[in-house]
Amino acid sequence: MESYFEEFVKLIKPFQALWNSARVTCIAVGNPRERRSVTTRILLREEELPKGQPYRQVFWLNPRFEFLVAVVDFPKIAAQQIVGSAIDKFAVDMETDSNVDRVLLRWPLPEASGAAQPVRFSGFSWGNPIWLEGLYARNHFGEDRTCLVLTGTGDYIRDVMSDQLFRIVSSKLRLCQPDFDGIGDLFAKLLPGINHASHEQRIGQIVFPLPLDMEQTEEGKLFLRAPKCALEERMQIIFNFRPVGPGTKIQVTHDGARLTADGGTSEWRWEIPWPPGAESGKASLYYAEEEISSIDPRRWLGAGTLRAAVDCYFDPHHKRLEEALLGLDKKNSKKNKASQTFEEATVRLMNLLGVPLVWYGGQWASSARNGAAGLVDKKEKRVVVLAECTVEKPEAKFSALKERAQELAESLAGEAEVLPVVFTQADPPESVFETAYEHGVALMGRDELTSLFEMLSATTTKEDALSFLNKFRSLVKGKYTRLDGT
Repeated sequence: MESYFEEFVKLIKPFQALWNSARVTCIAVGNPRERRSVTTRILLREEELPKGQPYRQVFWLNPRFEFLVAVVDFPKIAAQQIVGSAIDKFAVDMETDSNVDRVLLRWPLPEASGAAQPVRFSGFSWGNPIWLEGLYARNHFGEDRTCLVLTGTGDYIRDVMSDQLFRIVSSKLRLCQPDFDGIGDLFAKLLPGINHASHEQRIGQIVFPLPLDMEQTEEGKLFLRAPKCALEERMQIIFNFRPVGPGTKIQVTHDGARLTADGGTSEWRWEIPWPPGAESGKASLYYAEEEISSIDPRRWLGAGTLRAAVDCYFDPHHKRLEEALLGLDKKNSKKNKASQTFEEATVRLMNLLGVPLVWYGGQWASSARNGAAGLVDKKEKRVVVLAECTVEKPEAKFSALKERAQELAESLAGEAEVLPVVFTQADPPESVFETAYEHGVALMGRDELTSLFEMLSATTTKEDALSFLNKFRSLVKGKYTRLDGT
């Protein structure tokens, strides 16, 4: 059976050329040379230390004799030894010219009195190495890159650090240089993504943020940044386009690369090879035939679909639409004018998202049937969105809209389902959402409108907007048989 060290080495092996040092961050308590780790993170980095430099002490802080905060950079050879010791021996040696400390992830517990017993150890064990991408990596490590991670967990912070020591150290940290606003601030700055609370488990981590960054520029081009040592023929970008278009790829070579000021990093920019008929796509970055990350490039700036691109021609970045939708337009602050503007903005937004609402207000419908409606043709069923718009007090609309939805469903003789929706600029409390749900009405408040508006710049379909509306309601049951027989 492979050790965790062997598993982690196998995981990072294709990327060995991309890292050159490690930053070791330890927060530990106890006597020097046998500190007990509260949290230890080993971060593999692309930066190369100057030749012959055995370490670089970022800082070494002892606000109390029994409390250590240490951040030290080590070159690759030393880092490999540190990683191996941390995984297989549960210990990290933090040694510089002036400081020597051993930080223990796991340690033997005092033997019980009486008969001889097997040696028992404090709780700590490593898990299986994993990949973490995008938002997950940012939340866990503060890194906007795909990360290869080995994490271990132990007993609780309170088992090694008393509340009294916590309070004393938090106070002393405010007097130190560099200063921290207590232990919470210390963790937030040095170990983003890890909680310092006493009921949290002790954490040990080895993190390798892959230094390969890909994004779409404001000009619509594809941008890639990678270490200069990234070898030719090892990187490629695979494109897949929607709704139509053949897949294609870019083989990354040093041709067209531009060195950054530090001389250790290369950058590339390419035009995205959009085929006719494509509105959106996916670009996947591979290194050594391993998929590193992917992005969803947009064909039009500020617009994720052709419909939204048309709207941007008349209203760049949908600025006026956003003002009218969220009540940001002070020119239309009078109640009647604001209400009409909001109705027009809502209908326009839903049309841009593929839900073809028609407004039946004023002279266009009887007073009892004011509102908007539109039919969405879906393969498995057809759905009519029946909408009401109100600047405030959405709960006043629920009962009447529910009745109209039932009437409309019955009049359509089972040929479509009816989805009643109330749109409002207000920010309703949870109780109003519960009332809407009881009436079978989807309620779109200020936050929900913002989410719908943000869909304009994403690669969405009409089903996406419809699914979003459906999350906020239960089906209104008219007296008819649906197309699926229920």
